[in-house]
Amino acid sequence: MRMLEQNPVAATHVGEHRWDDRLADHRPEAIDQRRKEMADALSEFEAMETDDFGLDADIDHTVMVKLLASFVRQHERI
Repeated sequence: MRMLEQNPVAATHVGEHRWDDRLADHRPEAIDQRRKEMADALSEFEAMETDDFGLDADIDHTVMVKLLASFVRQHERI
């Protein structure tokens, strides 16, 4: 949810309209903070013990790891 709040335009694109009155903060320090939060979340997901996950949870976990890794790479390029 935090990612959508920080990226209100993207949130609108996926149908979340709570932040329609905002634009994203594109100051360098805000971008760096988002990158740090996503990198921290990625580390937490990667550290999870997934051996007892069912198929659905395993798929969700994999999707989240891939999405967060992609977001971190994207922010590092910025």
